[in-house]
Amino acid sequence: MNALILAAGRGTRLYPLTLRRPKALIEVGGISLLERAILKLSNEGFQRIIINVHHFGDQIIAYLQAHAWPNVEIIISDEREELLDTGGAIKHAGKFLEGAPFLVYNVDVVTDLKLMDLCRFHNNNNPLATLAISQRPTARQLYFDERMLLKGRAIMKPADEALTHAVDVFRTFAFSGIHVVSEKIFDLMPSQDVFSIMDFYLEFCKSYPIMGYDHTGIFWMDLGTIENLQLFENLSA
Repeated sequence: MNALILAAGRGTRLYPLTLRRPKALIEVGGISLLERAILKLSNEGFQRIIINVHHFGDQIIAYLQAHAWPNVEIIISDEREELLDTGGAIKHAGKFLEGAPFLVYNVDVVTDLKLMDLCRFHNNNNPLATLAISQRPTARQLYFDERMLLKGRAIMKPADEALTHAVDVFRTFAFSGIHVVSEKIFDLMPSQDVFSIMDFYLEFCKSYPIMGYDHTGIFWMDLGTIENLQLFENLSA
């Protein structure tokens, strides 16, 4: 299975660290976020990895040209002219991903989740997409029904009060920035080039099965903030 690492973002939550370099090349424990993501994927058997670039894209390309990973083919999906958001990034990389399901992995994620277990779950159920999710505090929660089908989004109030549109029959989970996507998605994508994949999922879950894969209890962390970078550094010491 091919994998796409989303590494094009501006890393605004990591300012001022990202004022002169891309988020993907921020180091924690002496290893860049991009290196961690590539090693995670390659260690789990992914041999063809597409990486999108925009913010300081030249730095990422130079970094990739200066490094090599055994048995891994690295392909650049170039967004240096325009940042395409998550959905647009997948659409733009489609020429490298068509023909089979593929994994999408945010560059700032670290996790002990077994990615091949997620892929097997997707292949066994054959939805349009399978989202890695867990129950944890976040400002944005997603609704899933008893069959783990995505049903909508629930926005948490700033004071972490009850869901603004609570639906008793649904469970709430947080998206983990990892998903397996069917190649059929390219036939459904909008004509515009810039769009959010989550907005796409929330629209198309009304007509197509989009499933959640619950990994609650398995280590997962978003390193997209300075606070979490420092916390992970302390945990890894």
